[in-house]
Amino acid sequence: MGHHEEPQVSTHLLAGVPHGTQAECFHPDRDPFWWTLVTNRSPLQDGQFKLPEGPGLGWELDWDYIERHRLDA
Repeated sequence: MGHHEEPQVSTHLLAGVPHGTQAECFHPDRDPFWWTLVTNRSPLQDGQFKLPEGPGLGWELDWDYIERHRLDA
């Protein structure tokens, strides 16, 4: 099983099934969330990285980045 887009969520889903194979991410110019939104993402090495083990998805978010791109209704 592979997953298209949003690796900040799909990596955890794929890690939870024995037939999870790959998660797709795009170049930072096309979709900066993966590269910027998560501050504690481990580095990619040989196409792999270690998932965080904290509560929820374990990701720590870059709140300054979020505030800079926030739209108030």
